[in-house]
Amino acid sequence: MVRRFKRGSALATVLLAGLVLFTLAKALILISHGSAFSSRAYQDRVAAGYALEAGVADAMASLAADVDWNAGFSDEPLKHGPGTYSVEFAATGVKPGPDQSVNNLKGMSLVDGPRGDNTVPAGSAEVVVIARVGGSTRKVHVFLTGSANSSFSAGILAASRIVMSGNVNINGISDLLSGQSVAAELHANTPGNTNDVVTWDGTGTANISGKVSARSTAPNAVNLSGYTPSGGVLNNAGDKTAPAVDIVSTVSANSGHPNPGLNLVGFTQVDPGEYSLTGPITINGDVNLNGAKIYVNGDVTINGSLSGSGELYITGKTVLKGDTTLSGADGVALYSHGSVELSGFDGTNYLQAVVAANPGAQSELSQTIQALQDLQNLVSTKTADDLFDSGPLHDQMDTYLEALGGWDSNNDGSAWRLADHIATSQPTSPTRDFMVQRLRDLAKFGSEEKQWDPEQHWQAGDHRHDGIMLYASHVDVCLLEEIMTAVKQFDVNKLGSSYFQGSIYTNGYLYANSDVSVVGAVFATGSNAGAGGTVDGQAVNPGDIILKKGVDLTLNEETIEKFGGASASGAATIRLKSWIEM
Repeated sequence: MVRRFKRGSALATVLLAGLVLFTLAKALILISHGSAFSSRAYQDRVAAGYALEAGVADAMASLAADVDWNAGFSDEPLKHGPGTYSVEFAATGVKPGPDQSVNNLKGMSLVDGPRGDNTVPAGSAEVVVIARVGGSTRKVHVFLTGSANSSFSAGILAASRIVMSGNVNINGISDLLSGQSVAAELHANTPGNTNDVVTWDGTGTANISGKVSARSTAPNAVNLSGYTPSGGVLNNAGDKTAPAVDIVSTVSANSGHPNPGLNLVGFTQVDPGEYSLTGPITINGDVNLNGAKIYVNGDVTINGSLSGSGELYITGKTVLKGDTTLSGADGVALYSHGSVELSGFDGTNYLQAVVAANPGAQSELSQTIQALQDLQNLVSTKTADDLFDSGPLHDQMDTYLEALGGWDSNNDGSAWRLADHIATSQPTSPTRDFMVQRLRDLAKFGSEEKQWDPEQHWQAGDHRHDGIMLYASHVDVCLLEEIMTAVKQFDVNKLGSSYFQGSIYTNGYLYANSDVSVVGAVFATGSNAGAGGTVDGQAVNPGDIILKKGVDLTLNEETIEKFGGASASGAATIRLKSWIEM
């Protein structure tokens, strides 16, 4: 009995030991399989990272060869290893999906991207690369910018001529943040053997930090009146191409935005946003863009002031009369498919627009214009001795002065009444305030407000007009002669000045008869063959840049990138700005 029991317990021990060994072996096998699986997943993930890098490099190379590239890749295999990568671009006019890329390298404003509305800036591309290796999938969003494959940094680039007068100051910076100095060049593309393609008349001073060049082979293609720019002068410099921008298509693509509700007379402050309207449109007054982008299909004329941050995209001609202070958010201030003219404020046109709906005010304007013309004709044809003290000519002068200003400080002359009408009918704005003051100055030539010493203040340079002409006509013939000169020169216009933080781009010509300051660049491509014309009696051709009152330009190289930066061949340098793996 005892022996049989021992033999049975030995068998149980062997069976139990076998079960333990079997369990251990099974666990070892499972651990081994898990380790192998984990090792494979890790290797696939690492390999997928290499595939991402290959996809990004391939996309950058494709964009460098052609900035319009949007063909993408579909499961492109790696050349030296397992795995594929894909890039898919959203179709034109279709909202991008979360895995779709967007090429906005030649765009002029923010566009929708895979991360939402208005997420891809002008002059950039957001490329989504998806890599697959084995069971591993990885995705990256990369942001790219591009600039033309050229060492040419164009501060001013004209398809035809560059004509400059007055003070010329042209330099460059790499970007607004760093302010690092760079050379800024001027170039004109007139072909053949043509002299005087780029000219400066020598009035004022000149300071140009870069090279001035011309495509023309003529020895005097560049004529700067003896001035030598820092980068020298080069003729036969070849054709320099401006960034290619389709303004008409851009305006058309944004035609669905609401109308901005611009006041045709008076002052408008536009709410931030994007707007579209159909021209031609003429505004007599002031416009503050206030961060807005406005797309106009047609011509635009603003006789007043244009200010604020914002951008204008115009398919027709752009005429800005008066003061312009415009800051473009994306490196763009003004795009015009037609030509651009910058000039002084036309006060007569403004007054006619303000009184158009008021017969009484129209009468005041007519009386004021007539009295001023009569007075100016009189002082232009007679001497101070003829008008001094008394006599028929003196009485005639008094009649015109009374019509303008009234007597006995009643302020009842036509110029006073017209000034009061504008002051009460129009909201406060730079142009309205200027015009009111100008009309009151005119009225005061003949008014009898003498609570100051007219002669003493006038001689000291304090040219308040209160009763000055009436006073001088009785007291001082020499002073009267000075006043007569002031009357001859009096008008309700004013010189304009233009400041653009952002580039000016026109497919016609740029003609500026006012001071111009630009932080950005100026391009006149001349591609709109019908955009020529005559300005101030001077024939101007598409592609001309005419700067009659000087120019102060700081080239912002960053702006060139925001234009898309592509040359005519489409080749560009593509830069990787950021890498975000999702």
